[in-house]
Amino acid sequence: AVSTPITSVLPNLTLNSDDRQVANSIRLVLGNVGNFFAVTFILPFANFLGGSNHQKGWSLAVGVYAIVAFVFLIIAFFDMREKNIENDKIITIKESFRAARGNWPWILIVLANLIYWTAYMTRSSTLAYYFQYNMHNENYISLFNGF
Repeated sequence: AVSTPITSVLPNLTLNSDDRQVANSIRLVLGNVGNFFAVTFILPFANFLGGSNHQKGWSLAVGVYAIVAFVFLIIAFFDMREKNIENDKIITIKESFRAARGNWPWILIVLANLIYWTAYMTRSSTLAYYFQYNMHNENYISLFNGF
C-alpha cells in the first residue's frame, strides 16, 4: 500500500532516468533495511516494553512502530515536490481494466506478486507460533528474521 504511490510518483520527480533509478534503488534498499530492523527487533522491543505482560508489550511495540511510521509518512507527504508534471490524458479505471485484461505479462507479474506476498506474510505471521511452541525458544524469532 505504501510502495505503490511512492513508486508511481518517481517519474514526476525528475526527467533524468538516472536520477529516477537512483531514487528507486535507495527506496528499495532503505525499505529492506527498515523491514529488517522492524521484524528483527520487534520481539525484544515488545519484551522490553511489556516485561512479563506479553500482550501489553506487543500492543506498545506495535503502537510505537505505528507512530513512527505515521510521522515518516506525514513528513514524506508534506515534503513531496513533483517537478515533472505533464498534462497527460486521464485514464479511467474502466479503461485501465480493459487494457490489463489482454496484457498477459502484467497479469502473470501481478499473480506472482500476490502469491509471493501471501506466502511471505504467512511465513512472517507463523514464525512467532512456530518458535514459541515447536522450538520452545522465542529468541530464535529475531535471529531467524535477521537472517
